Amino acid sequence: MKLDTFEQMESIVEESDLVLIGLGQEWIVTYDEMMDVLNKNNKAMAKIMELAMKEDRYASLLKIVEWYFYCISDLIPERLLGAYQSLYELVNQKNYFIVSLSVDSYLSRFGFKDERFVNPCGSYWHMQCERNCNTELQESSDLLKNIGSLLQEMSDDNDRMGQEDVVRLADELLEEIDGLKCEKCHERIVFNTLDAVKYNENGYLEKWQIYMKWLQGTVNKKICIIEAGAGMELPSVIRWPFEKTVFYNQKAKMIRIHQKFFQVNEETKDRAYSREQNSVAFFCRK
Repeated sequence: MKLDTFEQMESIVEESDLVLIGLGQEWIVTYDEMMDVLNKNNKAMAKIMELAMKEDRYASLLKIVEWYFYCISDLIPERLLGAYQSLYELVNQKNYFIVSLSVDSYLSRFGFKDERFVNPCGSYWHMQCERNCNTELQESSDLLKNIGSLLQEMSDDNDRMGQEDVVRLADELLEEIDGLKCEKCHERIVFNTLDAVKYNENGYLEKWQIYMKWLQGTVNKKICIIEAGAGMELPSVIRWPFEKTVFYNQKAKMIRIHQKFFQVNEETKDRAYSREQNSVAFFCRK
């Protein structure tokens, strides 16, 4: 069935006892978006990002830019600002859970309860040994204090920084990054995301267990499952499990919104709604 309007989705959510939301690739900030936002708000950081994307020597600074963008600044692309606000208004009075492929902090920032969402791809709030030689995670804010201070100085002098100043700062940042080593195996310390050579899953497993327990409580209840922007990136996290839940729970209804992969399964088509549109744009009601 076709999902015609946002109001139609609101009605389905209202009639449901529980709401499960999956936020996929369409909800992740692209590098082009990040660069655009930085150019408007922090030109020096934008120059650092440009340097990291153009010169291999500075490539590792791209992760520092992302850390700054997600954890230090309050910056967010306009399209996501409206979408998260709309999502919050849609479900904040319901019994909900969110599974997001993002590594940002936007769900927390927009008021979603911490125990009501999980980010299985990790986050920039924690760091780990690149080889995962132990199970310990460390707060990125503790390990990157010096880097944070350098970035703060850059922000204070943002309007006066020329290209030579940017290169000098980039070299100082590289020196700080090179000094981050695992005390046990002396490998690099990296952010706790899927990009790590051996991803430490301890950063999200506790909340994943909360999700599994919540999911057990949906059996034979009216649940609305909203799959927003989840294509074929990591389908075992959102797409396939959500389809399975709809298949086995005859009281479940699915809403699948995606610019390309909006099709629903034949077995559940009488309880599934689809919309061929970028899900973020749909939540912004554009």
